Amino acid sequence: MSSCRSTGKMPEERLSIPGRPSCSKPEDEHLAEDLFFKANIGFTLVGKQCLLGVDHQGHCSCCWAFASTEAITAAHAFKNKETIPLSKQQLIDCIFTHYKKPSWFADLGPKQCFPSSCTKAYEFATDFGIVEETQYPFTEQRGDCKGPSPGVKIFKIKGFDRLKETNKRKIATLLREQPITCAAPFVPSLRDHRGKEIIYMGPTQSETEEIEKHKAKGGNEAMHAMLIVGYGKEDGVEFYLVKNSWGEDWGYKGFAKIKCSVLSRLSYPILME
Repeated sequence: MSSCRSTGKMPEERLSIPGRPSCSKPEDEHLAEDLFFKANIGFTLVGKQCLLGVDHQGHCSCCWAFASTEAITAAHAFKNKETIPLSKQQLIDCIFTHYKKPSWFADLGPKQCFPSSCTKAYEFATDFGIVEETQYPFTEQRGDCKGPSPGVKIFKIKGFDRLKETNKRKIATLLREQPITCAAPFVPSLRDHRGKEIIYMGPTQSETEEIEKHKAKGGNEAMHAMLIVGYGKEDGVEFYLVKNSWGEDWGYKGFAKIKCSVLSRLSYPILME
């Protein structure tokens, strides 16, 4: 099941923010000074001048596009010392112009965003490349696919790889060079998570029961894609520091500490040499 897919009675990823910017902002340079990003943290990419500012996907079900493009941007920034936001909108508009459309695509409204996965986005970046966000800004809805203009720089990657959730040593090593995309069950407790004192421990018992009922009826589990940017341990609980695309009001300033076992579908882009 692709990240963000929502069917049946599972909650839809429909969040909004008035007057959101069409292009990403730089990372808040003061974030790294906040105790939240220091307390019980083993390592964090916050403050390493490779991440973008916290963004908001609004009404568009495109968490996969936000997470994957920033993963590429951050890996490039860490390696080449330049932070270049890439176009989420290009992925939303164009990904199924080049790849076979899933059966549910026909049921979408004319401008409706759709669920996909970070690995599909990495596949697109490998095959076709992605332009800078300034060339193809985010509009919070699906539009017609626009090819890059002549002379516009296209960022391609060599490929991508998946990580086993249990391989924590490799995850910790990789995080010192680039963030990792992941997915968590999209449930109300995740959507409503707030505060800096609480580690998100995953779906509640009632949410887990609802997920199992939904799956038993042939439905797919709704998942939400995010970006792992650090790790740590608090009160015996190992967690990942995660950056989300639901604005600064979610979690703590757009970030959260999430129990490691809650996250799955870990993957990362491999840059050109």
